[in-house]
Amino acid sequence: MSLIALIPGIGLGARFCYFLIMGNGDGHVQSLILTAILLVTSLVLFIAGVLADLSAVNRALLEEIRTRLRDAELNSVSGQEGESFLKSSGIDKGVVVVNSEDK
Repeated sequence: MSLIALIPGIGLGARFCYFLIMGNGDGHVQSLILTAILLVTSLVLFIAGVLADLSAVNRALLEEIRTRLRDAELNSVSGQEGESFLKSSGIDKGVVVVNSEDK
């Protein structure tokens, strides 16, 4: 999207440089001003695009985290998470002892 402003900005900048080298750059100050406006606009559009992309990635990551937390809460409420952990680790349910005094 920023190319829409970048390409004319570079073209007008080259036009101004051409006239400046030829010796009559005094009458083409408007091209220089328009070049500056277009290049700054291009930069702002590029930064806005990067921020929008980062926001989209952040939103996707937050959605994934929310889904995992919801699944973990649902599993812990039904007790499946603890039982599946004990089965996968090979520990008998009645033998697990947790010492709350250890920090």
